[in-house]
Amino acid sequence: MRQSPWWLASLAAAALSSSAGAQATPADPTDVQARFGLGLALDLPDRWAAAFRYQYRLVDDLARYQGSYLSAGLERGIGDHFTILANYRLALVDRGTYHRFGLGVEASAKVKKVKFSFRPQVQFQRQHFDNDDEFGSDDDVFLRTRAAVKLDLTKRLAVSASVEPYFKFGAKDLVDNWRNTLGLDYRVSKRLKVEGYYIYRPDYGKSYNRTFHIVGAGMELGLKPFRKKVKAKGPKAEPGRVGSDRRRQAPPEVQPIDP
Repeated sequence: MRQSPWWLASLAAAALSSSAGAQATPADPTDVQARFGLGLALDLPDRWAAAFRYQYRLVDDLARYQGSYLSAGLERGIGDHFTILANYRLALVDRGTYHRFGLGVEASAKVKKVKFSFRPQVQFQRQHFDNDDEFGSDDDVFLRTRAAVKLDLTKRLAVSASVEPYFKFGAKDLVDNWRNTLGLDYRVSKRLKVEGYYIYRPDYGKSYNRTFHIVGAGMELGLKPFRKKVKAKGPKAEPGRVGSDRRRQAPPEVQPIDP
């Protein structure tokens, strides 16, 4: 059970790629891709949180390694329902080097076992082309608006779904692409979580429309550095607890960095 998101993602990728061609072209505008990642989430004092992630990607129906993606994010909770987000991603890929910066806010509410959230985010991206002196770089600015819902099936298992249109400033078409995601999270322990997901991504930003089927798997370690232990007062603390600090039972949810 602990490894299920990994082998499910691989099996889904193989099934999709068996019915698809190679690289997306006007004649065959569909591509199957895979993403595998490792992450670290830090729950910091005073409602701050940080996250770091490495991701490995395969494209062209899983036949070609596209590159590595290194991400870092910082956030702070404001009240009970709002979070301010900032993030950076470095992409070292075959077509050059990408620098991506994001700034946004998320509003969320939880009704029993169901969490609803909405996150608008402005994203600036700069691409440096390798071996191209005439077109040294390219800059793009996007507005991403993600609406998501997450259901806790058990204390360890959760399922999620989200829709997210990308609006590109200055582009001919209003919507550059869509990112529709189904995900499954399983908490192996208080600190370790594994995930599997599928992304259906129509892309309208090129001279012809493309469709990407993306399967992925990841593993995330959650830590609480700089946290002080609360000494027990009064009656003896229950086994597995330190004083009355209930937050030690499980780490709070830290928002993942978008791949």
